[in-house]
Amino acid sequence: MKTEYKILHIAPDEKFIKSANWQFEKVFPGQNSFIIFLGDRAKESNYVEPSENVEIVKLWQLNFSNFILKVKKYDLVVMHGLNFFQSKVIVNLGNSIKFLWLFWGGEIYDNPKAFKDLVIGKESQKKFLKVSFKDRIKNNFRPIYYSIFKNSILPENLILKAAKKVDNIGILHKEDFDFLKKSNV
Repeated sequence: MKTEYKILHIAPDEKFIKSANWQFEKVFPGQNSFIIFLGDRAKESNYVEPSENVEIVKLWQLNFSNFILKVKKYDLVVMHGLNFFQSKVIVNLGNSIKFLWLFWGGEIYDNPKAFKDLVIGKESQKKFLKVSFKDRIKNNFRPIYYSIFKNSILPENLILKAAKKVDNIGILHKEDFDFLKKSNV
């Protein structure tokens, strides 16, 4: 049985990541590498500093193909949350890598494609979720934009596709697990 692992953590710049680094280092000392990604043209991180096992990556400067080659060198990839970028990594690597998705909640509960009528009933949708003409036009062009400029499907669909490819999930509450199972995410 293997006792040394190469574990890659892919996470956004969030306040909980320092604690996650500390916790994983307690259990798997010297075996963890963290890649903290910055999006939206952010120039520096707000919460996490680079260190011996922490690299800060600006997504807008990233060569995705080279990044995928780098990820393939690890035994396990831990996704802290699951956003568009992390989902793109999972979908592009297929079944060649073991993934662990640490469920944060927003990746599913904020995803309008995930639960449809399970969270908000039809009457509440009619009353509170009115979509303007401008939003309807925008929503009709979003798939075209992502197809042409991002070479991808819509983020909310990509996240669901990636979620189905992950065999291992770290989840805090049994109710979240039951909800995910019920909704077939």
